[in-house]
Amino acid sequence: MMANSRDPSGKKVGAYTLEHFIGRGGMGVVYLAQQAQPERQVAIKLLLPGAAISSEQYDEFLARFKREANVIAKLEHLNIIPIYEYGEQDGLAYLVMPYLPGGSLRDLLAKHGPFTLQEAAIYIEQAASSTAISSQATFCCMPMAAWCLPTSALPASWKTALT
Repeated sequence: MMANSRDPSGKKVGAYTLEHFIGRGGMGVVYLAQQAQPERQVAIKLLLPGAAISSEQYDEFLARFKREANVIAKLEHLNIIPIYEYGEQDGLAYLVMPYLPGGSLRDLLAKHGPFTLQEAAIYIEQAASSTAISSQATFCCMPMAAWCLPTSALPASWKTALT
């Protein structure tokens, strides 16, 4: 799947072709990818094991992550990004999700600066709403990453700043 090359363009992960790097988080890296059928762009998160983790610990982590991915895939909420697929290839686990152009919340803060109280309340409300739904699924979800929050409720001036 992934050679030691820094440029993954053209590499296959499952039924998807990686196009380019989008971001990095605490658990892995995210790439823009092309799905052949149906034809669309998706985001693929590759879960990277920690350097100091044993094989047994990694297997336990993957089992827990797969259970959580199955629960998340059943949730339907405007502020929860759906999971299209969970897979494993060449010892790495991956998640396939919709690609949401426009950048991350972190990118937005870098371009726009600090939020006003009213703007921050929009994100807090979105995060709280999705957390309430996911907590009903009776599991402790994976850490929420800033890039996961949809930007659907952004002020118009911010949407323009991202394009």
